[in-house]
Parts: sequence; structure tokens; C-alpha cells
Amino acid sequence: MNLETKIDRLIQNIVLLQGKNDQRQKLIETAHWKAKSAMDEAGRSLGDTARSIKSLTAGTVASAVEKPLQEFEQGVEKLCREFAVIAAHADKQQREAAKRLKIFQWTAFAALAVAAVISIGSAAFMMKYARQEMIRSEWIADINNAVGKGKLSRCADGSGVCAKIKGKTVRLDK
Repeated sequence: MNLETKIDRLIQNIVLLQGKNDQRQKLIETAHWKAKSAMDEAGRSLGDTARSIKSLTAGTVASAVEKPLQEFEQGVEKLCREFAVIAAHADKQQREAAKRLKIFQWTAFAALAVAAVISIGSAAFMMKYARQEMIRSEWIADINNAVGKGKLSRCADGSGVCAKIKGKTVRLDK
């Protein structure tokens, strides 16, 4: 598997992971909103119920019910406060998760950018190397062509390279 294929797969995985993280973020926000709404509604409903019970029974059984009803109201108020604390805690956790998600997104973006720079650099290097090899192969082809035509050969003493110019042998390495 070549480098470009690996990088393409890495990019596809990062994009897929980003989409899944976005979906999770939306699910977290929706769940948080629903939980908060339900807790608020429950608190209001409990408070309204307590007040309704108190007003209905005040005239007939005021002395017998008043103390337990006050305790009930206090319990409801305590529950409302606890629900508010839980909602605040859930909100804080959601914000922290969002921060971690943003950090992950930027990290993934940086990794993708580094991979792109490496890909571009590798491609540029391969192009330069291929060009050098092409020039080198052309030079070797020219030398082989000259040797084939008898224009370039070893000198008679076997110690150097000679060229045949206008019928005369000329030593090239001196």
C-alpha cells in the first residue's frame, strides 16, 4: 500500500471520526436539554402540587396537616435545589466534553495538515529525483551511443578515455 493510499485512508478516517464526534456532541446537548427541562418541570409540578394540597386542606385539617405539609414543601424545595445542582453539574460536564472535542478536532486537523505537507514534500522529492534520473539516463544513452559509433573508447594504453575527433584520437582525462 503506497503512502498516498495510506494518507487518503487516514483523511477518510479523520473525517468519519469528526462526523461521529459531531453526532455525539449533538446527542449530549439534546440529552442535557431534555434532562434539564424534565427536572425543571418536575420541580414546578411538585411545587404546584404542594401548594395546591396546602390550600385545599388548610381550612379543614390545618392544624394536623400543616407541619407535615411544610416538611413536604421543604423536601420539594430541597429536591429542586438538588436538581439545579445536578443540572449545573451536567452542564459543566457537557462544556468540558465540548472542550475536549474541540481539542481533538484541532489535533486531527494538525495531523491532517502535517500529512498533507509530508505528501507534498514526498511528491516534490520524487519529481526531482525522477528528473535527475532522466537526465542521467539521457547522458548514459549519449555515452553509449558515442561508444557504439566508435567516437568514444578506452585509450590504447587502457588507462583512460579517448575520443575520436576528425579522425584523430584525443585523450579526454588530461
